Parts: sequence; C-alpha cells; structure tokens
Amino acid sequence: MRKYLIFVFAFFCVSSLFAGFGEGFSAYCKTSGSLKEGLFEVYFPPIYIAPGPDPTVTQIVAQVAVKLSPEEYARAKEELARRNKELAEAEKRVQKLKEEYDEEALEYAEMRYKQAKSKCNELSAKIKSADLWNEEQKNKAKKKVEKPKITETHKAEPGKYFRLRDVMKEASTAVMMMNFLGDDAVTNHFPWPDASIKVYVVNDKAVYKKLKTKSPVICPVENICMDKKGREVLAYIDYKLTNNFQAAFNYIVCGQAFDEFMEAVAFKEAAGDVVRVGYCAEHAKLNVVTTVDGDYDLPVLEEKKLFLASQMIDPSAIESRERCLYYLRQAKAFTKPLMDLGDSEFTTFLKNAKGGNSRMRRNFELIRLPKEWGDGFDTFCMRLHEQAFLPLTKSK
Repeated sequence: MRKYLIFVFAFFCVSSLFAGFGEGFSAYCKTSGSLKEGLFEVYFPPIYIAPGPDPTVTQIVAQVAVKLSPEEYARAKEELARRNKELAEAEKRVQKLKEEYDEEALEYAEMRYKQAKSKCNELSAKIKSADLWNEEQKNKAKKKVEKPKITETHKAEPGKYFRLRDVMKEASTAVMMMNFLGDDAVTNHFPWPDASIKVYVVNDKAVYKKLKTKSPVICPVENICMDKKGREVLAYIDYKLTNNFQAAFNYIVCGQAFDEFMEAVAFKEAAGDVVRVGYCAEHAKLNVVTTVDGDYDLPVLEEKKLFLASQMIDPSAIESRERCLYYLRQAKAFTKPLMDLGDSEFTTFLKNAKGGNSRMRRNFELIRLPKEWGDGFDTFCMRLHEQAFLPLTKSK
C-alpha cells in the first residue's frame, strides 16, 4: 500500500508539471469563459456563433404572399374602410362609458371594440399579403435577380449553449458509479478530487486537429481526447455533435479511470482491448462513433460485416469509422455477460487478468459464466455470434 501511495503522489506531481492542452488553448483563446463542476474545471471560448435566430429575441412572423383577384381585393379594401369606421365609433363608445362609470355597458362595449379591432387587423393582413403577392409578380416580370439566402446565426455563450455544466455533472457521476470503485486497493486513488481534470473546449476544427493527441488503436470518439498524463481533456464541439457529446465525454473519462485502475492493481492492458472498449462504452452509454464532422451511426449492423470473436479479442488497428462502429457495438455485446456476473466478480476478473489480448483464454479461467454461455472460453466464443452479435443485426 505504501508503494502504491508513493506512486499516486508521484503521478500527481508529474501531472502538474506537464503543460498539456492549456498552453495551446491559451494561444487559441486569449480570454475564456470557465466553470467548475464535480471533477472538472472547464474552459471555453466566450462566444459561439450558433445557427438560427436568437431564441431570446421575439421573432416577427414573416408575411405570406396571397393572390387575390381584382374584385376580391376591391371588396377587402371597402370592407376595411367600413370596419375602420366601426372601430373608431366603438372606441368613442368605450371612452364615453368610462367617463360615465357605466361598468355593465362598458363591459359589452369593450367586447365589441376588441371584435372590431380583430377584424380590422385580419383585413389589413389580407390586403398586405395581396400587395406582397403583386409586388413579387412585378419583380418576376422584370426578371429581377433574386438575392441569395442569408443563413441566420446568433451569438451564444458556449457554456450555456452546450449545457457544459450538466455534461460535467453527469460525467462526474459516471466515474463515481464505475463498478470497481469499492475495491479496497484503490480507495486512495478514487474518486478523483474535485476540479482535478481540466477540460478545454474548442469550436475550431483546425485548432482541435493541431492540438489533439494521437488516438488509441481503437477509439470510437474522435472529437475528444486526453493528454498523456490523463488530467487534461481537449474537446471539439459544435451544434451537430450535441446528441452524443455526453456519452462520448463519459467514454473518454471512464476510459482514463479504467486505465488508472488497471495500472494500480494489475497492468494497463491486462484485461484486453475488447473488455476495455466494451465496459467503458456500456458504462458511458455510447453507441455511435463521434467525429469532428458529425456522428457516425447505423440503425443495425450487417451480418456479413461482423467481426469474428477471434478478431474482437486480438484486433488490429481500426481506421474505418464503419469498422470502429462494428467493434464498439460488438465489444459491448461481448463484455455485457461478464458485467452481468456482478460487480464483485467482474472486479476480481479485472484485478487478476494478465497478458491482455494474447492471454484472454487463460484469463477466462478466472470467471464462472452462466450455463447459457457454456463452460469455458471456447464455448463462450462459439455462442457469441448467435447470442450476442446476431441480435445487433436486427432492428428493435
């Protein structure tokens, strides 16, 4: 235990000396907004140019052009003139009754006034729509060049627009809920102290690509990365990535916690890639591949493209987003039976697993699978295709 405590102390000391993403972020963003929530201290640009109109500003409904025949247009004008006279008389009537304090008659007079005003507004709008239609026809006749459409945008605070506080709150909870946190061997390491991880949020793809670290061999999250010391996160976010940003952020942070747990009690790669990816994705609720260009998703997988169990256990580098999505979903299906054994047995498996991908067969001797999965590693692998992978090819 003393050796482990020394390791943790040294780890934090080295982390504090590492510049990480902070220096690059400061060059990109001279002044930034910030917030603290749970495990995280977050920095983000002060302004985000969001698509669409400003939701805090009352929007004016656009006028719709409506065609009226000359006869209809003339009748509408005549009726509007008549209604305007009625409105003026109704207004005088209301004013007179107010001066006479005749409340009973006033109530009825005000009702008639509102009806007259409503009808006048309705007719005015009808005439304006007809005028607009006539104007459009004149422009078409003159072959007037139509102006290009202007995409409307508005300025927003990134922290509020992307609900970063809520994201950090849920990610903090996700780490706290990881199954192995109750293990006595790591109580001095988890949970991390509040504000112990700095998060730098950028909205510029070029800046993100310049600052980001190299991705692992298999990584379903391309728009978020950890620094080498695991105490700083760089995240790219825009309006197209909001649906799965929470799950992607959870995956990255839970992955770091998983690695630190394995370093503390065994070896970083002891449990193997499929268990790490499957466990972290299941815990983070990640089911898509997130990229700087948008989320990559498929409703179902194709049977002919599924990985074999042997390929899941000992994967090569995966660069295709489609193949990464297949690996992600199949890894979740592979790992779920192990997680279903219960927190205690799954944690014991993680602690005692050794040798990573190449020793998966030997590591399976550490667990007792339910009967439906067979009596050992070979039977488990044979049944994976039918019981775990094939259901991924069927819509729910």
